[in-house]
Amino acid sequence: MSSFYKKWLNPRAYHLIYVHPKSSELEEKDLQQAPDILHFADTDRKSLARSAGYMVVLAVVLYFLKEYLIGVAIIIFVCALFTAFMATIPPKFYTYYRLEGKITLPGPIYRKHETFDFKDAHMFWTSDGHASGAIRIITGIAPPGKKTGVHIATGCLDGVEDLSFLVWYMDKNRPLPPDPIFDPYRDADFERRKAEGFPPPLYKSQIPTPEATPVQQKEREKYWKDRDYYKMSESIWI
Repeated sequence: MSSFYKKWLNPRAYHLIYVHPKSSELEEKDLQQAPDILHFADTDRKSLARSAGYMVVLAVVLYFLKEYLIGVAIIIFVCALFTAFMATIPPKFYTYYRLEGKITLPGPIYRKHETFDFKDAHMFWTSDGHASGAIRIITGIAPPGKKTGVHIATGCLDGVEDLSFLVWYMDKNRPLPPDPIFDPYRDADFERRKAEGFPPPLYKSQIPTPEATPVQQKEREKYWKDRDYYKMSESIWI
């Protein structure tokens, strides 16, 4: 299930492309309307419910073997409640609308999803731990005016890449992010921006965001250049 974080406990992150994101774990099914809408289903909820169900089955077996009756009965009760809870939570998903500049985020537990303008999102740095004990940097994102947010989901390796990938994708005036899944759509996206007169980027970047080919890059640079939209001063909490 999606993790929820208090935004006021964590340093702020910005609408900025911090790093060059490596290839994410995007799949063709995530391109709901290729390439202009990304849709991620949260599958953790089902896996957690399934794991709890397995624990219930194991506990029932032990119960009928007359071993540790009181402890097993408690396990059965707790796991049954957890399984029912996880199984009844509505499906959670993330949707990013590149051309519309809007995103949809899951709400906590039984609350509805919320759609809002990406430019108004409040983003922040936070962290959690792996089973190995390592600390993982996460980028949280919250709807405007809300105190609680969720982690950004793009399938990248860490929070800085997640944020960079999302800002890059949501900036419809830049080329699509550097993921192979977008390669079949780059020419059409270039022609769309060309027909619009290559409007300037919506968000700044700390790295170049070039076109797919030198010819396309030269054509775009008649209108704007990367160096005009650099921003190097925002700090990253790492």
